[in-house]
Amino acid sequence: MPKPIYKEAKYSQKYSTCNQEIEEMIRVNHAGEYGATFIYRGQLDGCDKKHKSLIREMLDQETEHMKIFEKYMLENKIRPSALLFLWKKIGYYFGYFSAKKSIKCAMISTESIESVIENHYENQISYLKNKNQHQELRNIIKKIQQEEIDHKNTGSEYSNIKQNILDKAFYDFVSGFCKIAIFLSKKI
Repeated sequence: MPKPIYKEAKYSQKYSTCNQEIEEMIRVNHAGEYGATFIYRGQLDGCDKKHKSLIREMLDQETEHMKIFEKYMLENKIRPSALLFLWKKIGYYFGYFSAKKSIKCAMISTESIESVIENHYENQISYLKNKNQHQELRNIIKKIQQEEIDHKNTGSEYSNIKQNILDKAFYDFVSGFCKIAIFLSKKI
């Protein structure tokens, strides 16, 4: 993975060009996409050969999403989340072990996470609706949201969580953890 560009710049709250809501939005989106790249890297390393191209495609899209938010961070002097090291480790090992267990387990994870992200981005799109100076950001988030919905739909094709109470419990656990990660990454 290339060296993250945000490490090359200094960030300070007083130099940011955005209000606090936009700063938190960009920070959490970047942290989420950063974590997603490691989840999919782990899944890629843990999955069977048959599913590598599927995981690779999602990884490539998540990497592109991360780069978009890194660019916004630099342009607006927004500091990254201090929790990136945690999302890197947790993301990779979670992805690896879920894919090692089965493609179904990996896709339950994908479906659960992307469902939370779809709603997270929908809230941001609504917030930005009347913010004229941020329409470009709103359009970018809408495009990324659609790709996340595509990932969710791919996950649901494999997961079929309605048939098994343990699968549903795992889905809910992953969803809850994702919501906590979003909350923490906005501020920290």
